[in-house]
Amino acid sequence: MKEISTFCARDCYDSCSLVANVDDSGQILSLRGSPKHPFTRGFTCPRNRMDIKRLYTNRVLWPQVRSGAKPGKGFKETTLDKAFDLLSHKLLQVLEKYGPEKVLLLDYAGNHGLLTSTFPRRLWNALGATRTDYTLCNTTGKVGISLHYGLSYGLQPEDLVRRKVIIYWGLNPVDSFPHAWAFSLEARKQNGAKIIVIDPRRTPTAKSADLWLQPRPGSDTALALGIARYLVETNLLDLSFIAQWTQGFDHYKEKIMDWTPKRVEKATGIPWTMVENMARMYAECHPSAIMIGVGFQKTMNGGQSVRAVSLLPALVGEHRGFFYANSSGFYLDKAYLSGEALVDEPPKVVSQVGLGEMLERGEFKFIFIYCMNPALTVPDQNALRKGLSRDDVFVVLHETHWTETAQFADLVLPAQTFLEKNDVIIPWTHWYAGKSVRIVPPMGQSRHEIQVMREIAIRLGLKQQWLFQDPWDAVKMCLKDAMDKEDLDKLLGGKSVRLKYRPLEEYQTPSGRIEFYSTEAEKRGYSPMPDHHSAPPDQHHFTLLNSTISRYSHTQFQEVFGPIPPKIKMNPEDAKRLGLSHGQTLTIYNDKGQSTMNLYISKDVPPGVLWTPKQHAGLNNDPMNSLCPGTPQHIGGGSTYNSIRVNIKF
Repeated sequence: MKEISTFCARDCYDSCSLVANVDDSGQILSLRGSPKHPFTRGFTCPRNRMDIKRLYTNRVLWPQVRSGAKPGKGFKETTLDKAFDLLSHKLLQVLEKYGPEKVLLLDYAGNHGLLTSTFPRRLWNALGATRTDYTLCNTTGKVGISLHYGLSYGLQPEDLVRRKVIIYWGLNPVDSFPHAWAFSLEARKQNGAKIIVIDPRRTPTAKSADLWLQPRPGSDTALALGIARYLVETNLLDLSFIAQWTQGFDHYKEKIMDWTPKRVEKATGIPWTMVENMARMYAECHPSAIMIGVGFQKTMNGGQSVRAVSLLPALVGEHRGFFYANSSGFYLDKAYLSGEALVDEPPKVVSQVGLGEMLERGEFKFIFIYCMNPALTVPDQNALRKGLSRDDVFVVLHETHWTETAQFADLVLPAQTFLEKNDVIIPWTHWYAGKSVRIVPPMGQSRHEIQVMREIAIRLGLKQQWLFQDPWDAVKMCLKDAMDKEDLDKLLGGKSVRLKYRPLEEYQTPSGRIEFYSTEAEKRGYSPMPDHHSAPPDQHHFTLLNSTISRYSHTQFQEVFGPIPPKIKMNPEDAKRLGLSHGQTLTIYNDKGQSTMNLYISKDVPPGVLWTPKQHAGLNNDPMNSLCPGTPQHIGGGSTYNSIRVNIKF
């Protein structure tokens, strides 16, 4: 038996370093968190413990060409040569008849490896194909923070152990970020750190907090501005920090004075005494940390909310005293790796959030999908599925497992899991990069994304030399400024290394300071300071929230844990008023669609609010995301999954 070190490639806060035990025949006996890694520290999530089983379950092992109508499971096996011949023929037809803008690359975060996710985009950049703006998840929050800080990186989660107050704002680390939670508990034990949770839902994290604030969904901007007013009024400020490191404070101060205690209470539903208590704890205990969740920026006002929250550390003298997403803190050249920097003309970019309507209209004639399961994850599912089902679009899916999207594909190519190939993983949270190492040989006729990219390039007769560059040389170019050469050699040799990280006291704004009054926002036509906008009244009775549960990475792991549970939580008061009982089946609906689920009655959600796990397929193949409109946010173009308004029928 031997031990092999590797790295998890999934889109996850934790990006764990792993150790595989492999027997003499090459079978994986176990997979566990590396005890030597300073972030993983010997434990991983429930998903990782099932990776061995998932490796062999529900796999796409051979090329498959559609033999029945879309959507459906009618496929027949074919050879790789025939599959690539068909793909290249269809792609060339579209390029010649319609041009590259009618070709859509649809990819996202199913695997974060540089060689799996980023390098293969070179083909589509060389062709000039349309791509999406990658805005489904956290882009809006990044843009919101960047308006005031220049880039959106913040503190390292590893640093939580020395903090005295840790605020989880719209983030439930017990389920979605267990290593940050472990650092937080260590801080509580070692230096008496207080843990504050701000969330409309009583999450497992909220149940373990020292203080829990329960704002109305979408009222986070109002709460942040109210906290800021209290800090100003009570002089709980670091005035020397504000003078030295910020700009526009006088404008900001004037704005926040509009947020009186009564106005904050009315907007958020939180008693002002609780706001005062929380604000005083935050201001008087240093150092502090605000852990900003991805979920609460998925509202119509999400960009405003994140920018408002991110400014609070500047009031109390903390350089970037928040965490949101840290990828912009690394010195990576992904534009080179993807080929975006190697073409003369940038590709056409379309909204990922608004994709459903475009597909339904037939905007594209050829779609290539990898590292993504859009038939569950994208908003406006009814429109998206109609679009993928059109007879005049040829859909190619390169995938490891049989997903919901396969039912809408004309051709399915088998892909390799992260356990079957070598890659480099750059986390978007912590600063430890690692090499994902092949543990087992590729199964069936599964092919690496680079193999697929090059096979298509050869058949199309493309001549750009950079399409055929050694991928490891390209990775070295991408990482040349991200670490010392010695560390780069260690990384490519299989060691985890720490990336260089931009200084927390560096601000890439026009003024070189934290801008309370953002000149960049003004330039882009946004409000220069955060604004709260109340949700307009409508005929729908409930706000629907959805979030991650611990057994699933997006839609992955349904192969081993079963379908994502189509359950919905409702407050007992609402259930009693409507005459509903626990376990009952009900349908939630709006003008975009409907989804049928099993009812759970729980005080974890307040009256007027429903909660469901994200991205499930519903009881009747009526996906939860059929309820979400494809309307991008004004700031950043992000999704609005947590602003969905619905009615119920039963």
